[in-house]
Amino acid sequence: MDAALTIVEDRPPTFARLWDRLVSFVAAPGDDDEALRKKRLLLVVVLAKAPVCPSLAIAYYTLGVPLAALVPVVYQVLTVLSVIAFLVTRNFDRFRFQQAALIFLGPIALHYFLGGFVNSSGVILSSFMAPLIAILFHGGRQSWPWFVALWIVLLVLAAVDSTLSAQAHIIPNSARVVFFLFHIGAVGSVTYAGIRYHASLLDAETAEQVSLNDRPTPTASKLSP
Repeated sequence: MDAALTIVEDRPPTFARLWDRLVSFVAAPGDDDEALRKKRLLLVVVLAKAPVCPSLAIAYYTLGVPLAALVPVVYQVLTVLSVIAFLVTRNFDRFRFQQAALIFLGPIALHYFLGGFVNSSGVILSSFMAPLIAILFHGGRQSWPWFVALWIVLLVLAAVDSTLSAQAHIIPNSARVVFFLFHIGAVGSVTYAGIRYHASLLDAETAEQVSLNDRPTPTASKLSP
């Protein structure tokens, strides 16, 4: 199958050009439509997260937690380097592993520097997106190590929570509530988008199958001269 996606004719020409450009960046020889969809989706998700990192860094620095402010900056730099390497090498396996690792480790670092579950406003919830990325782009079986690793980290962090919270920089309650809202909303939105994406693929496959079943089958009388 051709490594290209169909552009709907009623899309604006500018959008169509941007669509083609994005696909050309991630396409590799031999890619089918499913591979291109996965590559494009992950690249869009990664790029969509980019504007959030500077805002978090500024917020944490303003609240007086410079080490926590450094985490989004490091995450941003590593993400940009990962995207550049992906666009140059087209190595999707390495790219999706790097993104899963970054989204897994970044919230853990923030949890540690901010001082536990409450003071970090549940930022560790964002690490749940690592197994989700593995399910979407690797498969169910490959997601198990990420899910098990997440539970191990959660148990360890729960065991040391009193120590972390005792050493934590005090963050105003209003700021904690805003961060709670952000972290829960972000994880919920990504989870919903991922499930909706796969549901749309299933709907498209079902519609295609129904269309094939509804096509008239040539009878023997029609086939005879």
